[in-house]
Amino acid sequence: MEDYIFSHSLVVGNVGQVPTFNARGVQTCIDITLLLNLSPLLLENLKVSCEATFSDHRQVHLNLTLMTDRASVVPDLKKANWNKFREALDKLFSGTLFT
Repeated sequence: MEDYIFSHSLVVGNVGQVPTFNARGVQTCIDITLLLNLSPLLLENLKVSCEATFSDHRQVHLNLTLMTDRASVVPDLKKANWNKFREALDKLFSGTLFT
């Protein structure tokens, strides 16, 4: 799992030690929150709720903030090298769940 996360430029947003799964006396932090490392989204205030639900997984609450300084960059798509872009995507996703 770690290899997949790092090879796809993902970051784990989970913080703390509150278990996200609780059933039959077993508690674990099995649920993970992933974001793209270069995403214009900032994950803040991730908290695991201890309120009872109808699931053995606890609710995860978080705030996502759009970082405008990253989001304001708009590429000139007329100047894009689409063949190079397609090759990069093929290389990036070869041998993954997306093929």
